[in-house]
Amino acid sequence: MIKAFYIAGSGARAHQYALDAIANNIANVNTNGYKSQRVVFSDLVYDAAEGGRVQLGTGTAASVHRDNSPGAVTPDYYGTNREIVEKSNVDLIREFAEMITAQRAFQMNAVMVRTADEVEQYANNLLS
Repeated sequence: MIKAFYIAGSGARAHQYALDAIANNIANVNTNGYKSQRVVFSDLVYDAAEGGRVQLGTGTAASVHRDNSPGAVTPDYYGTNREIVEKSNVDLIREFAEMITAQRAFQMNAVMVRTADEVEQYANNLLS
């Protein structure tokens, strides 16, 4: 049962990184030249069960990557000077959709921790 705590805890931590990256992207939506961040999830470890036939995952990891796709290019006028400015490449619709997904996944992992804790308490009460 200890694996349940580890798996749910690593999932909650990974989705917290995703929420942090999304918040940073939303905060910089109007910053010229800003490149958005994306969180990529990966499996941590697999344990073989029953002679190597079944593999059970034991967690997830998250890594942050920059999205180097170009932002919109617009002319910028200052007096007699004319400049071309690249805006940020943050898509607010995508950010809000990813934020909702990350929030729900974080909540699910928190419920998994609470459920595993209740099962452990029940098992401990059987022994007493």
